[in-house]
Amino acid sequence: MKIQIAIGIVATMAFSNASATCAILESPLGKISTDLVAGKSQQPLLAPEWQSNAVYVAGDQVQFENKLYQARWWSKNEKPGPVWGSWELAAQDNVAWSSFSTYQLDDKVIFDGKVYRAQYWNANERPGESGAWKLDDSNATLKNAQFVRSETDCGAPPYQDELGREVMIRSGSVGVELQSEITDSIIFDHFYLYRNGEFQYSRKIEASIQNNWCKGQDECQALLEQGAQNVTYLPIYMYNTGFKSVDGVVVERTAPEKGYADVCTKDNICRRFEFDSENR
Repeated sequence: MKIQIAIGIVATMAFSNASATCAILESPLGKISTDLVAGKSQQPLLAPEWQSNAVYVAGDQVQFENKLYQARWWSKNEKPGPVWGSWELAAQDNVAWSSFSTYQLDDKVIFDGKVYRAQYWNANERPGESGAWKLDDSNATLKNAQFVRSETDCGAPPYQDELGREVMIRSGSVGVELQSEITDSIIFDHFYLYRNGEFQYSRKIEASIQNNWCKGQDECQALLEQGAQNVTYLPIYMYNTGFKSVDGVVVERTAPEKGYADVCTKDNICRRFEFDSENR
């Protein structure tokens, strides 16, 4: 059971001091797709790189083009990749579907923004066009998850500096988080953050449930053993905003940021949202 808590203006002039007044606003996040994506692997690939001059036997594992392969039988100088070759992907769960891979019963892949589950062994059978694949039950739950944008905007009245110029300073922050909800099920576990085109870090989702803090799907779910509770999520991403103007001319401004975050389940099925500090 899930009941999403309504959003809107949370507080206007929520707090102030002698020099500044702040407003807080929550609104639906605009730049988010309902398409599902495969998350970056949480664990580093520990297998050695494939070598053309090495001999491999059944069960050997190697890295090749940032994927983990396992040998089907004896081979030498045979690159991993082709469906009928000596190698198969060692882990099929929640990877992007590939025509070069073979799949077993109950393997899951992501294709065209959806999660499919294999109904039997297959190779080069495109999901959505073959009885070899069926849409997985997790699609609706993940696609219906809601994200919100929270903003804090603080400003002091303009003042005159020692040169008689009018100075105005505004500062604040913008964050993105899962919408608070009353629920008996935690569906997300961790996220990967990419800023200005580069991977930054991976962290567990954090939430507050009945005044208890938790991290990750398992730890938070354990706090819901007695049934549905109000769950408030911490921001997944937050950046500072602000500017300083002198006589109406902006002389300082927070550097812009762009990027995206993949918010994922334990088995790395993810929703992706984009952020841009210069646009909503």
